[in-house]
Amino acid sequence: MHAQPGDVAQRALEELVVELLERCLDELVQARARAEKLLVERRSGRPWLDVVTGEHRPLVVERISTVPAALFGVSRQRISALLRDNGPGLEEPRR
Repeated sequence: MHAQPGDVAQRALEELVVELLERCLDELVQARARAEKLLVERRSGRPWLDVVTGEHRPLVVERISTVPAALFGVSRQRISALLRDNGPGLEEPRR
C-alpha cells in the first residue's frame, strides 16, 4: 500500500523500515558473522591478543555501536566524541 498524498507519518514509517532498519539489521548480521569468526579463531587456540589485534575494521564493537547511533540519528563518531570530551552531565565512571 502506498502512502496517500500528505500522509507524512506513513512515508516516515516506510523510510524507517526501508532505510534505517534494513541498515541496522545488516550491521548486526555482519557483526555476528565477525564475532563468530573471532570465536572460531579463539577456540582453535589462538591467544586473545592475536585474535583481537588481528581483527580488521570495522571492529565488532564498532558495527554494534552503529545501530543505536543510527536509531538516534547521530554518528558513532559523534557519540564517541561526546563521551571522550565528557560532555555536560557526563562523568568519568568510577573504578
